[in-house]
Amino acid sequence: DTFRRHILFGAKLEYNIFDWLAAGVYGGGGFGFRTGIADQINDIGVDEVPNQDYDLNFPQRGQLDQQLGQLQWMVTAEARLIPLRGKMSFFGKLFVAVDVYINLGVGIAGLKERGATDCSAQMDGPTCPTDCYLAMASRIAVGPTFGGGVTVYFNDWVGLNLEYRSTPFTWNQSGTDEYGTSEVELDRKINGEDQFLYWNQMMTIGCTFAFPLTAERTP
Repeated sequence: DTFRRHILFGAKLEYNIFDWLAAGVYGGGGFGFRTGIADQINDIGVDEVPNQDYDLNFPQRGQLDQQLGQLQWMVTAEARLIPLRGKMSFFGKLFVAVDVYINLGVGIAGLKERGATDCSAQMDGPTCPTDCYLAMASRIAVGPTFGGGVTVYFNDWVGLNLEYRSTPFTWNQSGTDEYGTSEVELDRKINGEDQFLYWNQMMTIGCTFAFPLTAERTP
């Protein structure tokens, strides 16, 4: 996200159907914080422009958080394919079991975006002086989720997991008017037509616990 970074805390529950295939669900929630460029926009605002009290695309000073999109939670249901499974040695002394896997499934995200705003009936130009920020609106977005990762097992039941995930869906991250007859002739509205497709990439680091505590050996 260009304007906001998100940190999610969550957990995943999986069942291994075969040595090479597992099915599971993930759920997590968290918080976001502004990026450096968003901080600069927030500190300047439209206050620097003479005779403009409100602007549809540019916030008043200190009000940027009232329009930036937020990722509040995410739930996924997915299959895990494990094409590589074996052991790795560190300096010929420490041996660990390693899984290299690929995830594929569907993701559901809880978003908070700028509420619908209509300035189309007001004066020409970018200003919308009789309007103000509306309450942020919550909605659910659905999209595919895919990625891969590595799990290193230190014994039969505990390991360390590093994973990359992408869950593409459409949303309005900046909370700005992006739709119109051209790039300069916008419709002066904030609504679903201003949503764009983003990859929504995420890196995860976590602990893995396997049950039963003693691994069963397959033929």
